[in-house]
Amino acid sequence: MYSNMGYLSLIACIFYISFISCLAKTLHVKNEEKKLISPYNGTDISDSSIINCHNQTSCIKPQLQLSKIFNVYFCKAIPPNSKIRYGIRFYYLIEEGLMRHPKINLVKRKDEAEVIVYLPFSSYWEFSECNDLKDKNKTIVLDEEDKASRLFNRTTNVTTGLRSDSDWLGYFKRSYTHRPSGKSIGYMPYLSNPEVHPLTYTIADNYVRNYYNNYDNRTHAFVCTLRGSPKDTTRLRVKQWSAQYGSSRGLSNYVAGEINRSNRDKVDSDYFSLLYNAKIIVTTNPTGYEGDYRLMESFASGALIFVDKMLVPRPNPFIDKVHVVYYDNYNKSDLFSKLDYYRQHPEIAKKIAISGYLHAMKYHRTSTLIDYVFRTVHGKLDPTQKYFNTGYDMRLAAINNAKLKIPESF
Repeated sequence: MYSNMGYLSLIACIFYISFISCLAKTLHVKNEEKKLISPYNGTDISDSSIINCHNQTSCIKPQLQLSKIFNVYFCKAIPPNSKIRYGIRFYYLIEEGLMRHPKINLVKRKDEAEVIVYLPFSSYWEFSECNDLKDKNKTIVLDEEDKASRLFNRTTNVTTGLRSDSDWLGYFKRSYTHRPSGKSIGYMPYLSNPEVHPLTYTIADNYVRNYYNNYDNRTHAFVCTLRGSPKDTTRLRVKQWSAQYGSSRGLSNYVAGEINRSNRDKVDSDYFSLLYNAKIIVTTNPTGYEGDYRLMESFASGALIFVDKMLVPRPNPFIDKVHVVYYDNYNKSDLFSKLDYYRQHPEIAKKIAISGYLHAMKYHRTSTLIDYVFRTVHGKLDPTQKYFNTGYDMRLAAINNAKLKIPESF
């Protein structure tokens, strides 16, 4: 089984970084997986000197809780015309996590599996090999789509019964908040369903370099690689503010705007090199939804991360001024004053940058995402389990955080 999954990982690497570096990581996936233990509290990150280790993904072990081994079938990504056009990065993110988690045993056939993992945005229901409604009670849906799920909106005869989402073994939904005009003001109607859990992105190990680039050696004062557009006014606004800030402070060692035209299917080495050489990275969530790859790619670089405030609960969240710096994406003065402060106080900036990086490496890896999903499901199947930070806990946190009326429609 491993040989097939390893081959897919190799293809994924070609999409992301250079062939040679990814080849080396792909060949070591099996060995790295065997080194992980679950349950395991993870590496002690209180001593930041661990950043001097020469193999960061191996030296910093993630916190895992799952105690049961699951036989899992991972549905193939087969969108229309058998071409992977959407959801490819998430597909490989989940594949990496399934391969690395020590309690996940990937099987070759659905009839061998206790659990089926299905990604609706990577394989539309009509075209998926996993579209048998008889398998719903053993299927986990990981839904990363920006808008309301395709599975929630189906009305055709071929998909009758899909709206009864409580029948799934587990349903996890990204873009959990109501975020018009770039402000997360509440939660989507998923919150009213106790079986739909928040889903957030994580670091992919293939994003992480073996060597941590010391903060003092980084060449760029700050980097903002946002594109922005008339349809994504939040990112456009923050990108323009970043350019104005660099110009107004007389800086030459900054980047404000996209560096190439790479799309969701390809993230090239120039992009990652820029992130790894930034002292500060300014990013923001898109206008209409919360959660994007840029945030976790930025944390993987070890820079100090500036991002707008978020409402989606996640296990072991990033704390303001401890792991990250939050700013108001409608307040230019707020962004400028915080950039000034942390540029003028590099030791404080470095401390938060390292703290955020180590926190992400311990708690927000692909294996920890899989652990979150499966411990939620295991706790559902066996209520005697004493897991913490499950999907049910995250939903409860969202309920407790909700201060505005939840929208009644998508």
